[in-house]
Amino acid sequence: MEIVHEPPNSWQELELIVAKILNQCGFDAKRGKQISTVRGTVNIDVFAKDSNSTPSSEYLIECKYWNTDIPQMVIHSFRTVVSDYGSQHGIIIAKKGFQSGAYEATKNTNIHLLSWNEFLSLFEKRWLEKRIKRIHHTAKPLHIYSDPLDVSDYRNQLSKNEISKYKKLCEDYIKYSIYTHEIAFGEIVSMSLTHKEQIDNIIKTAQKHFEGYSFNSYTDFFEHIEQKCVEGIHLFEELFKNTDAKLHVQRYN
Repeated sequence: MEIVHEPPNSWQELELIVAKILNQCGFDAKRGKQISTVRGTVNIDVFAKDSNSTPSSEYLIECKYWNTDIPQMVIHSFRTVVSDYGSQHGIIIAKKGFQSGAYEATKNTNIHLLSWNEFLSLFEKRWLEKRIKRIHHTAKPLHIYSDPLDVSDYRNQLSKNEISKYKKLCEDYIKYSIYTHEIAFGEIVSMSLTHKEQIDNIIKTAQKHFEGYSFNSYTDFFEHIEQKCVEGIHLFEELFKNTDAKLHVQRYN
């Protein structure tokens, strides 16, 4: 499974998705940024700053949605821009490929020539780590609300009708709580598997329990789970609105 299922279908979408993925990785990525170099101003398709690295680093990224291979002269020109700006990393992402000599032009430089799939693979581990941390944080209130023991004091303040609604909400949303927990901790999966294999197996199992939904990529899965967690939390908060349950949950989140 990959971060996204389908490759971009235009140069605009290529730039947008690259910036989105890098932002989800924890970068500060901007599309269409103008930078100043020793030779003047230059427009960069995607500019990304990684403040989480030590020291912080910057990426200049060119997205080439060309139906032909990228020629060597483009590499030389981009290499000059990266050098003049003083960026730690330069990346060219090509839809098709690179002409012979292009890779030779990057030897002993900080320029990386990538296909779309190579770009996804390069940032996949970091993307998964960030998305797992985010969904774990998002789902914490749902873990508490859907555990009757955690909210027993506040559950006792509900009417019979509200208790019935509570039980129905637990039935509807407990699977989202379970799978976010498994994604975050991988408790039921063999430690002999890689992290990616663990996640793939969990998603494969989850697919059987989510009728009407098809997970063709990590993004499909994480966005659906996160949306349902937020939805469930809102419904639980509405049910417990006349109690202090929300304050109780916030203390543990």
